[in-house]
Amino acid sequence: MKIVLDPGHYTGYNAGAIPGFYEGNNNFEACVYWKEYIESHYEDVEVILTKHTMDENPTLIERGALGRDADLFYSWHSNYYISPAAHGVSSFSSVRRDGKKLCDTISDAVVSTFKKYGSSDTYYRGYTQRADRDYADVDYYGVLRSA
Repeated sequence: MKIVLDPGHYTGYNAGAIPGFYEGNNNFEACVYWKEYIESHYEDVEVILTKHTMDENPTLIERGALGRDADLFYSWHSNYYISPAAHGVSSFSSVRRDGKKLCDTISDAVVSTFKKYGSSDTYYRGYTQRADRDYADVDYYGVLRSA
């Protein structure tokens, strides 16, 4: 099995609503941890990161291309916004695949982990597929479109 983990956002930038919180740094660290965990707990799984250092800034096309022949392409994002209605875990899947069951399973695990470690107000915001406004079979999000 081949899994591609994509740390979303460029590091050191995109601070969102919390001064000093850099989404890209958090995403990179989460993907590195997840890669190490998967490789130490499962056999016959190849885990690839779309970038290997925080300083790399590959394009959406380059990141998505790494996921083209993967069994799972997971782009990790942490988008913080001040509104309580905008926090939680969201899942997005390509319009070309039915990824709801897998997205729901992963998101439930992420929510459970967040709650276990003190974030009791984290919840699953739901599953979404978003097509380009002009083409129903083309993904809106660039990294999914490229994958």
